[in-house]
Amino acid sequence: TGKYLETADVNDLSTQTLYGIWDKNDGTTTVSGRSTLLQQTILYEGSYTLQDGSSASQPLRVTSDNNYSSSPPTEMGWYLDLTSPVSGAQGERLVNQPTLRNGRIIFTTIIPNSNSCSGGGDSWLMELSALNGSQLNESPFDLNKDGSFDSKEYVQVTIGGKSVWVPVSGVKYAELLTTPAIGSQSSNPSKETKYMSGSSGSVNTIDENPGANGSGRDSWRQIK
Repeated sequence: TGKYLETADVNDLSTQTLYGIWDKNDGTTTVSGRSTLLQQTILYEGSYTLQDGSSASQPLRVTSDNNYSSSPPTEMGWYLDLTSPVSGAQGERLVNQPTLRNGRIIFTTIIPNSNSCSGGGDSWLMELSALNGSQLNESPFDLNKDGSFDSKEYVQVTIGGKSVWVPVSGVKYAELLTTPAIGSQSSNPSKETKYMSGSSGSVNTIDENPGANGSGRDSWRQIK
């Protein structure tokens, strides 16, 4: 949810939400309210030291990894309120088309500058499980730029009273971003690159983990 078209939208600080709805396509299923959905939350946000000891160059986010209560689930999908655990509701919203790729939902949010004369603002690049909206089981980003995606990119947080190392779910940029274009790397099929235009005129890039199902047949020749 979210809108960024009119002057009043700049000062709209209400909480916006990303919804993932299970459409069974049976003509009878309805979603009566949020109580029938699985809730995910943004747990932590800020500057972090990665597990390999290096410092992340940008603020990072960690989201919850809640799962459905049963299998098959009784919930009709999931939702994530775009509320910062540090700053609260900032009018963060999703106005660009999300990308569904290899079982993941990839999207950018925007937080417009409150000064309408200044333009710009901030954005978060987020990557979650499309199935239930939870954090991924592996790092989606090459944060330390070592060419791999492993636990070295995890950050330490406290969940349920225990200190744990977990993969991040988002990276912050100090400008408004578009929907990322994703390009594969022919020299390294285990890595992809996101390209995002920013409100400052720049093009931001970050290497992405394509996931377990990221590689496959790219082309074929059919013989009759």
